Formats: sequence, C-alpha cells, structure tokens
Amino acid sequence: MFYSERKIRKMSVSGKAKKAALIIQETQEQLCCGKIINSSYIKNILSIIEKEISAEWQELFISSLSRIPETLTTENIRDLSNLRHIILASIGKEPADWDMSNSLLQSLDGAARKEREVLPINVYLDDLRSPFNVGSIFRTAESFCYENIFLSQHTPSPVHKRAERSSMGAVELVKWSRTSIEDLPQPIFALETGSLSVADFAFPESGTVIIGSEESGISSAAINAVKKSLGFVSIPLYGIKGSLNVGIAFGILSFCWVNKLKFEKF
Repeated sequence: MFYSERKIRKMSVSGKAKKAALIIQETQEQLCCGKIINSSYIKNILSIIEKEISAEWQELFISSLSRIPETLTTENIRDLSNLRHIILASIGKEPADWDMSNSLLQSLDGAARKEREVLPINVYLDDLRSPFNVGSIFRTAESFCYENIFLSQHTPSPVHKRAERSSMGAVELVKWSRTSIEDLPQPIFALETGSLSVADFAFPESGTVIIGSEESGISSAAINAVKKSLGFVSIPLYGIKGSLNVGIAFGILSFCWVNKLKFEKF
C-alpha cells in the first residue's frame, strides 16, 4: 500500500488523484479484514492532492476529510469511500461498477455465511449477449438458492472478466455448465412478456426456467420445448417502456418462485 509521498508529488494531477484513490481502496480492503490503521499516511497523501481538487468538489472534499479520525476502523469505510469517489469525480472519471472493490462489496454483502442452501431449481440462459447480465444472474441465482445455471453455446462465459465482476464471487458458488435445451431438468418454463402473470403461475417444486436473449428473446427451440411443458410466465409491467433488464426480471421471478417454495404449500 505504501507509495512514496515524494514520488506522488511529482505526478500529474490525474496521476495523483488515481494513486490517492488506489491507496484509499487498498486501505478499505484492509479495514474489511479487521485491521486497525493509523490514518497519518493517508492524510498526508490527501493533503498533497487537496489543492488539485476542482472547485466543484473542493468543499465536499475538505468536509469529508475532516471526518477521518487518527485511527481507522471498519466504521470509517463509508467516509473513505466518499473521499475516493470525490477524488475520481474531480478529474472527470465517471463511476462504474468495475471501479468498486470486489472484496469490500463481498464483505458488506455478508458473503461469508453458513453453508449454501440449494433448492432443486435451475435456470437456462438462452443466448444472452451481455457478460454483465450473466454475472448479475449468477449473483441472483446464488441468493435464491438455485442448484444449477445452464448456458447455451452462445451465452458469454461466466469467467469473462465483466461477468466475474458483476457476479461478486457467485460464479464460484453456483454450479454451471453448457448444455442443450433437451437435457434440461424438467419441467421447464420460460420468462416471456405477454403471458401468465407470476402472481397466477403455478411454479413447480423443481425444474428449470429459461431466460432469453436481451435482443431477441427466447429461441424457437426453447419456445417449442416449453409449449410441451409448463409454458410461459410473465411479469406485469405498467410503464411506457414495457420491458425490464433481463437480470432484474430474473430477480423478480426468482423471488416469486422461491417465496412459493419456502412459504406456500403446493
């Protein structure tokens, strides 16, 4: 974590800001591990870049810096996070999911829990295009106790950098494989617009839900297969757009399915 203050002083404004943000992030990650850290070094680094902070962010930067105590603990993680994002915003760096600390997010999420519970439910990703959505679905599937995630041949790999990032470690927790629709655990049904509402759908005690492509929905092969099984389920929408991000839609469906499995008798 240590970087020479003398070396940082010689950097460009952008270089100083990025290095200070990195130091703060590394400090946050150490705090997540239970360490207690003296803040003198960080304060020295921040004093170097204080005059470099743009006028728009100067007052907020000084205010946030004043809340940093001499000794840092987990209670100071949020204040450090605010400082880091102020610094990056000052140089025009827009926030993005992949800029956030993986270990910090996992710690705040409570990733280290008891042994994972598994229900006999599965999801098939039918030619999704976005690695980010794949990772998001892994994270949701882990949270709702899915046993397996099956991928079509054209769905991005969950070990893609963007997928791993958005999954927040769930790729390592949920079993996954590439398979064909014919080999999916039965019964099967598909999430699709304009069909039976999740409120009225008879979710099975086990089986597989098919999630279609962001661009073109589910494939003709999937349509034919689910017509011979449980059919389609839909999330009622009331806005002008009439559509949801595939990861969000999967989250809503998963809550409905698992809620019925856990709290309602079939």
